[in-house]
Amino acid sequence: MSTAFYSPSMRAAASDLAIAISPLGLVELSDEEFEMHGPRMNRYAEYWAWYLGHHWGTRREFGDPQLTFNYIKAFADYINNFCFSRGITFDTIKEYDHIIPALLKRIWQQDNNMKAVTWEMGQQGGVSGDCFVKVVMNLAMQICQILGMLVEFVFFLLILPSASQLGTRMIEIV
Repeated sequence: MSTAFYSPSMRAAASDLAIAISPLGLVELSDEEFEMHGPRMNRYAEYWAWYLGHHWGTRREFGDPQLTFNYIKAFADYINNFCFSRGITFDTIKEYDHIIPALLKRIWQQDNNMKAVTWEMGQQGGVSGDCFVKVVMNLAMQICQILGMLVEFVFFLLILPSASQLGTRMIEIV
């Protein structure tokens, strides 16, 4: 069975789909989307390559010195450990102290593994500079899950609400 891999720009021209995932799991962007998201994705790839120890673009000849200390990984992991090793705490307004701490304790300690989630968030944010999470309420299991998302797969649209949606008056500044 053969599979045809059409270019992302052809897919975008044929439908309203601008972002596609190839069978190999690679993100394919149309030309227009690559202009917007390409530099960000290249930056993420470069940062993760440095974090993982891929500092050299080419392989040197045998015998040439290629001594590299991965201070980036050590520093990022140290900061992550410093920030999240004791867990996180929340302050609430006094009038909500009877309900919010119990809900937060349930979400972070029973429904999720706080150490794993905060480590993943700190690692994503420390390496790439961005961190995205998805909060999912699983009604069947009655739990609230906090899922860290890979920043390479987050594509966002800026949709500004109108004044009627905000319930405020528009003030024109001249």
